[in-house]
Amino acid sequence: MKSKTIQEISMDDWDELVQKTYNRPYSVQQTEGCYENESSIPFRIHGNEKDTGAVDAHRGSGVSLKEWLERDPTEPFEGQRHDWELTMFWEQTFYPRFHELVYDLACRGLLAPGEYRIQIYW
Repeated sequence: MKSKTIQEISMDDWDELVQKTYNRPYSVQQTEGCYENESSIPFRIHGNEKDTGAVDAHRGSGVSLKEWLERDPTEPFEGQRHDWELTMFWEQTFYPRFHELVYDLACRGLLAPGEYRIQIYW
């Protein structure tokens, strides 16, 4: 029998990693039109994380990581009336493309090569 190890990460732990690493609001559950409860997001990091093909992850929507990092998270967006709207903007509209985020975290040495699955529970 053949088996493989898949590292499971809770959505809360993933969000904390992203928020602490980049100092930006982020909620993986809220991306891509909001993930359903009890869903998961699989991805794989190959041994050479410096290779652009080193990450197998959902490409999805979102903005480039560069654009996400260049925007000030305290800067209001056009039409904003309430403070809570800014957090919702970052979580539901202005989030980085998932594969770029995974790639950058791997390049920073924060994710080792292997197979992963982010578990969504809310």
